[in-house]
Amino acid sequence: MIYDKWIILHGTDTLVLPPIDDLSFETKHVCDQFITHHLERCKAAIAKDTRWRMRTYRASFRGASLVRWLVQCGLAADAHEAVAYARHLLDGRLIAHVNNAHHFTDSPLLYTFK
Repeated sequence: MIYDKWIILHGTDTLVLPPIDDLSFETKHVCDQFITHHLERCKAAIAKDTRWRMRTYRASFRGASLVRWLVQCGLAADAHEAVAYARHLLDGRLIAHVNNAHHFTDSPLLYTFK
């Protein structure tokens, strides 16, 4: 019931991303570089099975974990820059919120690699 009211007030419960063809050069470049140089290491470092609300999310990670990893690897100077970097990854469909309901935030929300 509360969920239904939320949808009425705030619209769809699914995140709508821009079409792939409309992504900026910067987003495409960040995604290409991440796939080539960092994706496998990042998956190995932060992706794990996470149980939340009686459900197991396979190979998932918290937003805060990705932010911390991006800063530690030197891909971002600080948390603010890491969030911007991760939003490029989400727009480029390399990562996604487990329920496709949120854009990337430095929080305990769960995300997965696509």
